[in-house]
Amino acid sequence: MKKGYSYLLKNLSDSIFEMMLKLGEKHNSSMCIYYTEDLATFLLGTDVDKTAENIIAFKPYAEERLGRIDVERASDGRYGIRVYSEGIDKIMDSNPRKAFLNELIEKIRDRSCSIDEIKKIFAKESSDFVCEEIDDSEFQYVVYFNDEGIDEYKYCFTFDVMGSYYHRLIDYDFDKLVHHKH
Repeated sequence: MKKGYSYLLKNLSDSIFEMMLKLGEKHNSSMCIYYTEDLATFLLGTDVDKTAENIIAFKPYAEERLGRIDVERASDGRYGIRVYSEGIDKIMDSNPRKAFLNELIEKIRDRSCSIDEIKKIFAKESSDFVCEEIDDSEFQYVVYFNDEGIDEYKYCFTFDVMGSYYHRLIDYDFDKLVHHKH
């Protein structure tokens, strides 16, 4: 995916969409997604010394598409992008991934969920997906589609005595967390 404002907006929208599904689509007046400086720099495709000005310049771009947003800098250095109810509604109405993510989230909530059940959910979308056991202290499996046009994220799963859970990561975050690159 080409980096820049459109990629940051896609990531922001995808994150809000997933969080709203996890919350059961209960209406929120606003939602703030936080980005570390290195992730914001990556998504914008900019140099680190230009990230702050590009995040500020992103605001009118995003507002044209989502309505009012606010951009803030947290005390820990992360950038927060707050989207209000008008934008949340637009995100929820325009995302084609609703059925897939809803089914995945519902299955993960089942404490007896297994990787085989997760694979069946992916197979409904496309038979061209990868499921690998990974050697990582936090995750046991990574599952993703070979065609990023279907979904660009890597879904990292853990099944243990506490239940099952997942994290949805772009390649950049996956490489950073699992392969310790960047």
